[in-house]
Amino acid sequence: MKLNIEWFQRRTVTLACLFLLFANCPVFACSCAPPPPPLQELLNADFVFSGTVIEMQVLDGELPWPALIIAATFRVDDLFKGQAGAEITAHTPKGGDSCGFHFEIGESYLVYASRNEEKLFTSICTRTRRLSEAGEDVQQLTVEAGTDSHWITLRDRLGRSKIHLAGVRNKPV
Repeated sequence: MKLNIEWFQRRTVTLACLFLLFANCPVFACSCAPPPPPLQELLNADFVFSGTVIEMQVLDGELPWPALIIAATFRVDDLFKGQAGAEITAHTPKGGDSCGFHFEIGESYLVYASRNEEKLFTSICTRTRRLSEAGEDVQQLTVEAGTDSHWITLRDRLGRSKIHLAGVRNKPV
């Protein structure tokens, strides 16, 4: 009988320790649907631009992501939607488990970002990607020399019609 009591006590202590170990740990998991086609994502985003990462900072977490935030500053090459100067900062959660996009200094990206108050946010749930992997997007977002830009009308996430002039490649101001 003594063996059963010792076994029960060890098992109880082990389970209690595991519970205490994991009870206070915040858990983040990223789950997102595949991003929509480039022109639909253009309408969903507040800013779409291509640029090279020139600086990165780690910030304390804040809404909409309570985890650590990466602030990536880009030298803007082309601006497809929104207005910006020569540099723009996009924020993303740190780590893929929080849907954060992994930027690297010196690399060029096509970024789809949405405004949250005064900050721009992006994640792996958007069409944001290395510029070298964004051929389809760039092709649909721009027009060939000698052709006219065109208006596109699509529905946003709430089913409202949105109109945007596609094929315009702006330079930062």
